Amino acid sequence: QEAQRKENEARQIEEDLRETQMRIVQAKKSYSNRFTDRSEEYSVPADDTDNDEDENRTHRKKQNFDTTGNTFAHEDMRTTTTTRDQNRTQKLGAERNNLVQRQQNADTLEDKTYRENTTDKGIDKYKTLKKIREGTVKRRIDEFEAM
Repeated sequence: QEAQRKENEARQIEEDLRETQMRIVQAKKSYSNRFTDRSEEYSVPADDTDNDEDENRTHRKKQNFDTTGNTFAHEDMRTTTTTRDQNRTQKLGAERNNLVQRQQNADTLEDKTYRENTTDKGIDKYKTLKKIREGTVKRRIDEFEAM
C-alpha cells in the first residue's frame, strides 16, 4: 500500500514536470511568435494507465493555452533609454532656444548690466560685495592695510 502511494506520488511529480516543461516550451514559442495572431494548442500525451486521476489530469492538460495575446505587449510598447534621452535633448534644446529668444525680447538695461556683472565674465561681483559685508573679507582687507 505504501509502495503504491509512493508510485502515485512519483507519477504525479512526473506529470507536473511534463506540464512545467510544456509551459516552458509554450512560453518560448509564444515569445518567438509574438507577432503572429494565431493561438496554438498544446497537449500532453496520455499515459498508458487506466487510473481516473490520470485521465482527469490529462484532460486538464489538453486545454488551450493562449499566451500570444498581451503577454509581451509591454515589451513591444516600451521605449529605449537612448530614444528617451534623444527626445529629452531635443526638447531641452527647443526650450533653450525659446528662453534665449524670450530673454532677448524682454531684456532691459538692468538685466543686461546684471548679466554682464555675473555670468558673462565668470565673476560674481554681487557675491563679492556680500562677502565684504559679512566681515571675513573685510577683516582680511583691514589686516592687509595694517601691514
